[in-house]
Amino acid sequence: IACRLLLGLFEAGLFPGIMLYLTTFYTKKHISLRNAYFYSISAISGAVGGLVAYGIGQMDGAGGWRAWRWIITINGIPTILTAPLVLWLLPNDPETASFLTTEDRENLVLLRRAEIGQTASAQEMHKEDVMAAVKDWKIWALSFAQFCSHSVLYSFSVFLPTIINEMGQEDWTPAIVNALTIPVYLVGFFTYLGVAAYS
Repeated sequence: IACRLLLGLFEAGLFPGIMLYLTTFYTKKHISLRNAYFYSISAISGAVGGLVAYGIGQMDGAGGWRAWRWIITINGIPTILTAPLVLWLLPNDPETASFLTTEDRENLVLLRRAEIGQTASAQEMHKEDVMAAVKDWKIWALSFAQFCSHSVLYSFSVFLPTIINEMGQEDWTPAIVNALTIPVYLVGFFTYLGVAAYS
């Protein structure tokens, strides 16, 4: 339970932070599809995670550790090693994106400036704007919708192996149950992209 609480504490700002970060690069017209890409990659990571968990599940008992300890350790190591790099690799805005050509950077800035409500001063955070957002009912409605959405998303990803296990045969091992999560996440991946492209 302590690990789950710590994971929730450190991961709580991930989805809203990424949504906010994407708005610095994309206009209102394009942001919805980019969010769908992000969520679809989340579904693919669930499928890959199921595959990795299946493989690591075969290590049950190795080194005196249960499979779940190996899963948490092996999945956590790349995160811990790559997290500090984000500070240097992710640009703050299109103007500082070194992976874009000069022309691409200028075009992104022009697109954002052409959008209704985009001004140079609006790109900076002001205390008055933050307080206005805190008092705006639409922000609270979006926050509530995101809370409900992510409650379902995380509940699904956390309990999917348990649901599959309860639906399955008694002789299914945890490794088989993890492998059976893969098709579910693949369906989610294609659903995200299909609905986003249709809308």
